[in-house]
Amino acid sequence: MNQRVTIGDVAKAAGVSVTTVSRIINGHHSASSTTLLPAETVFHPSI
Repeated sequence: MNQRVTIGDVAKAAGVSVTTVSRIINGHHSASSTTLLPAETVFHPSI
């Protein structure tokens, strides 16, 4: 069985805060581009 990845896992892998990942997921790109790139690289939603 696959283990679910949490928002905390994504934040840790990207080296950013949970809040930053949440903002990126919800489309609030108020973070700098240097922060967005690592977080967006790590996060790939499975829709």
